[in-house]
Amino acid sequence: MKRLIFTLYHDGTSFCLSRNFNLQHVGNSQWLKNNYGFSNTSSAIDELFILNVNRKETSTQLDFFLSEVRSLTSDVFVPITIGGQIRDINRASLYFKNGADKVLLNSSCHYDKELMRSICRHYGRQSLVSGFDCKKASASFDYNVYANNGEKLICPIKQIDFASVQELCGEILFQSIDNDGNGSGYDMNLVSVIKELELDNPVILTGGAGKPEHFVELCSSYPMVSGISTGNLFNFLGGALFKVRQNLIDLGNDFPSFNHSQIY
Repeated sequence: MKRLIFTLYHDGTSFCLSRNFNLQHVGNSQWLKNNYGFSNTSSAIDELFILNVNRKETSTQLDFFLSEVRSLTSDVFVPITIGGQIRDINRASLYFKNGADKVLLNSSCHYDKELMRSICRHYGRQSLVSGFDCKKASASFDYNVYANNGEKLICPIKQIDFASVQELCGEILFQSIDNDGNGSGYDMNLVSVIKELELDNPVILTGGAGKPEHFVELCSSYPMVSGISTGNLFNFLGGALFKVRQNLIDLGNDFPSFNHSQIY
């Protein structure tokens, strides 16, 4: 069964739009509820990702981020994944205590395999999502993997030891830095590279969706994809995600149905 996922970014002061990993403030949890009926929108998704993208976090900002998570998810009844700034088991535990069903590790997947093992020991392998931020290498169709909010080059994607990664997580998220927030569609060249990896763990893809057809294109090109995510606030809040979901179902994609009365 496939999953439709919505991703929200928060920098410690506000939820943000992300475009090529550059952030623009849009509002707090109350803004999302009041202006976009987020509680209703959440009825159209299977999971919600909330990512802490604060690059210079203070304890006050962390407290505010967690309060925003609790506020936004108080009447959201889908699995929650929280990620960002997880450098030790204490931060992972804090996220679980504040509503996370799973946590997302990105940079630590490259630097700290022992942290991944620790999370698996405490919470189970299914509770951990490994994230890989990918950007097309110049003058080629190869892709590099980055950490630290896309600022630090790690290595080409084909040099990642995905066999060891898969042993330490439940699923893998690939994000396109090039297509992030541009609304032009998923990076289908990157999708082709990911397909060649022949991964056994469930795969989630994000970065680029701007209209319902982009979800269909991805599902058609990569039938084995487990989760499709978007973080495009202005294109896919309100009733848009219900239409995306129904479009995918109508075309024979393996998404669970929903109660149409929830649209209103």
